[in-house]
Amino acid sequence: MLVFQRAKSELIRLRMAEKQRHLILLEEAVGRMDEVVGLFVSRLSGFAAIFARGSLPQIFPAKTSSRPAQTNIISGALMSAG
Repeated sequence: MLVFQRAKSELIRLRMAEKQRHLILLEEAVGRMDEVVGLFVSRLSGFAAIFARGSLPQIFPAKTSSRPAQTNIISGALMSAG
């Protein structure tokens, strides 16, 4: 009987976590990850042309960091996921 009570309480805990959005389905998580990775890869594919043209110093000047490029990739991923 004790095993049944533990299993039942675990099932209730999982249902509550799912309703509170602390727990999501694996398919949903994999789908979101595919979207984010796809966006990241598509943004990276444009860098090859930039490197080939030799315009890298114009994009990333010596005194600034690559933070704007990272922000663009992250904000694009959040917009597509939301």
